[in-house]
Amino acid sequence: MTNRRYFEIEHRRQAVNLHVNYPGAVRGVKITITADYDVQISDTVIVCNSALPIIVYLRPAIAQYSQITIASINTGQVTVVGAGSPPDTIDDEIEQYLDQWDSMNIIDFDNGKWKIV
Repeated sequence: MTNRRYFEIEHRRQAVNLHVNYPGAVRGVKITITADYDVQISDTVIVCNSALPIIVYLRPAIAQYSQITIASINTGQVTVVGAGSPPDTIDDEIEQYLDQWDSMNIIDFDNGKWKIV
């Protein structure tokens, strides 16, 4: 087997391992929103595109270690709110705010708690 052929096979094997070990990097749902939105269990990337303020309502945090990326690409401020009553917290706050070009990655790390990473 030539070195080039070996390299191609090794490269493919590593790519497959990357896909298997980090499936969140290639799976999930990207959605663009223009109005208030309730986060769904399948959502992984939410792009907020509104000139008016909007609210993103998180799903309940139940310690699944699921990750969501929320980004704002327009001038309307985005308010991210925890679910429930009393509401889940995001870095010990009930709400977090995103202005234009801001983004945040959050992880559902404990019951009732989201963490910005």
